[in-house]
Amino acid sequence: MLGAIYPICDFLKDGKPEVKIRKNRLTGAQSKLKLSERRFMRALGMRVVREDSGQKKKGKQSGSALCRKALWQWLFTRIETTKNNPPLVFQYGEERMSPSENLRRRKKGGTPVKLARQRVIARCVRELFKELCAIVQS
Repeated sequence: MLGAIYPICDFLKDGKPEVKIRKNRLTGAQSKLKLSERRFMRALGMRVVREDSGQKKKGKQSGSALCRKALWQWLFTRIETTKNNPPLVFQYGEERMSPSENLRRRKKGGTPVKLARQRVIARCVRELFKELCAIVQS
């Protein structure tokens, strides 16, 4: 999995994450496009690429299937089990929460299990990107 993201500098522009700001087409408000983060997530197989054709709108996973499987296995063996939870804590709005607590809350809230798992993995990948960028920049 490390080979898919090894030169982290390939995802950065001038040593910093590439962010593009544009106006939202519907509301006219400014929105950020985190391009470096998107490329990083795609390399790990956690991005959906839309394929619209006429009336059909569908998306499919892109990137490394091997990395995606490794992330799912990590979720099953480390996050969902109560014994081996890693000491990860992320900021969710006002409160701080571990990925396992976030997953439990999503399941209890009625989110489908597969979707809840996918959202937790995506959040962990985003946080990994932030941490790696902070290491590179320091």
